[in-house]
Amino acid sequence: MGGLLGSIFDFLGGTVASALESFVVWLYQLVVAVFQVLYQLLGIVANFLFNILQNVAKFFDRLWNGFFKQIFTRVWTALKAAQNWLETKLSPVIKFLQHLRQLLLRYYNVYIRPVLQMIQHMRQFLQILKALHIGFAVKLDAFLAQVQARIAQSFATIIAVINTLTDVVNAIMDPLYLLRKPALLLSIRRQIPALIRVVTGRAPGYFFPSPRGKAGGPFAPVPGNFNCADPATNPPASHYLGTDDGIDGLSVPATGFEYTSNDTDQAQQLDYFDDDLYSDNGCPSDPSECLLRGWGVINGQ
Repeated sequence: MGGLLGSIFDFLGGTVASALESFVVWLYQLVVAVFQVLYQLLGIVANFLFNILQNVAKFFDRLWNGFFKQIFTRVWTALKAAQNWLETKLSPVIKFLQHLRQLLLRYYNVYIRPVLQMIQHMRQFLQILKALHIGFAVKLDAFLAQVQARIAQSFATIIAVINTLTDVVNAIMDPLYLLRKPALLLSIRRQIPALIRVVTGRAPGYFFPSPRGKAGGPFAPVPGNFNCADPATNPPASHYLGTDDGIDGLSVPATGFEYTSNDTDQAQQLDYFDDDLYSDNGCPSDPSECLLRGWGVINGQ
């Protein structure tokens, strides 16, 4: 009896094990088949998207090369041709205006300037007579001042008209000409403090503290109690418009009326970037003393 039951259980166990093995094999094959199908589907989708992208790229390539590029090329060619034509036609005008300006400046230096200098010397002598309470000196000085101002103003007006005509013609020939004017560069250097205040909302010394301390002008280091909302420590941009930072040592234009390219060499760099203003031995070996000195510089001492 026991042998019969053992045989039955052995048969059932072998059957179940075989069935489980078959199920696992079938499940594995099913998973592999599913992954193969998904892989094929992904391949189809990828090929589809790749074809779409290729078609889109071809479309934009044709749109650029067949339409926009030709238009831009023709427009650019037309602009260059127009500029070359304007240069050919207007260059004699520019040369004439420049030559006329040189003649006027030569006339000014030879004839007008000596007269103005003589009038100035006469007025200086009249100052002595005015100090002695000589009556006619006051009227004569006022008369000479009017004559001096009228001569200078008349000549300056003529030069200004010639300069304006030259700038207009140059702007027509080359629109970027006005951006290369020395006066623009010098003006930008002068307005750097106000520009920093407008853009950042903080005093220029907050970002570029001058090693000269309070003598650094607009770039003097901000105090330790700096407050953006306090005009006493963070003045408005208009506060810096009245300064001549960076060009305070700029001499009178070489021509007398207009700055030249060489005049831009007189502009000064920011104190913050001037190595000569920093002492090589300014910081002692004692770290605490060095920190105190640094704090003194920050507070403008």
